[in-house]
Amino acid sequence: MNSYFKNQSYIEDVNRSLNSVIAKEKLKDKKVLVTGAGGLIGSFITDVLTAAGSQTFVAGRNTAKLSERFSESVSLEYDLTKEILFNEDFDYIIYAAGYGHPAAFVENPIGILTESINGTRRMLDYAVGHCKERLLYVSSGEVYGNIDPMTPRACYPLSKQAGENLCASYKDKYGVDAVAVRLCHTFGPGMSEKDNRVTAQFFRNALRSENIILKSKGEQLRSYLYAADSASAILSVLTSGESGKAIDIASRDCEITIAELAGIIARAAGTEVRFELPDELETKQQSPIKQQLLNDEDLKKIGWSKSFTLSEGCTRTIAVLK
Repeated sequence: MNSYFKNQSYIEDVNRSLNSVIAKEKLKDKKVLVTGAGGLIGSFITDVLTAAGSQTFVAGRNTAKLSERFSESVSLEYDLTKEILFNEDFDYIIYAAGYGHPAAFVENPIGILTESINGTRRMLDYAVGHCKERLLYVSSGEVYGNIDPMTPRACYPLSKQAGENLCASYKDKYGVDAVAVRLCHTFGPGMSEKDNRVTAQFFRNALRSENIILKSKGEQLRSYLYAADSASAILSVLTSGESGKAIDIASRDCEITIAELAGIIARAAGTEVRFELPDELETKQQSPIKQQLLNDEDLKKIGWSKSFTLSEGCTRTIAVLK
């Protein structure tokens, strides 16, 4: 049993998440491949799938680490920059591999764009002969908005737009039952130490009982969601979403500014929020999108609703990480 399942709060969150999945019975005894299982979203999805009775396969570069984290899953060696070496048939494929850390957008914009697109194409090629039911592509809410392709920071949203278009093209040409989910800003106990997104930094401050440092006024308005709710929404799209469609993963009553979220986390940890000016590198890493609000209408149509408030999600994240 991995360390997360020694924590009662985490076990409760996984079970609450599973209970929110629409048509969860479709997951039982199914072979499901999850790429990017070591990440925040992929790890929670894998744990919910295991609880649902799926036969889970997790794919990544460090199979030893995956085997330790997911003791009930089959670990497969996988690198999105290379050819796929395994040869298994799956009922479902959840493609959550990719780069989501802002530091990488600045350090390696060429690689972000080209490797993400090529990796997605290789997985779709694989799905043509090895995916029996559906492939779900994890995209981002950053596909919306005024994206300036002449800025290196655009590498991430452009790679996600291209990934969605590849899904649509493979559905049209090869009949791959592909869907995409556009994630809002998600947080939870699976955040890694390498994650330099502001939300992850807030929680690291909270765990060290430090004041949360904001490098802006924090006026950017965002859709946020606890990882347990993101996982149940994504799996609901896997089982019940319309084929060939991209669906936003969000809840309209979880729209707040970055400063407001920082305040919720600080209160949960008994600390305060402080403001500082960002340096040049931090400014480059910041998203240029001032307002990023996603629509939950498609999720409502399939019957999904969230199980956690933002305040509850923040409190439970801190409890599990401690």
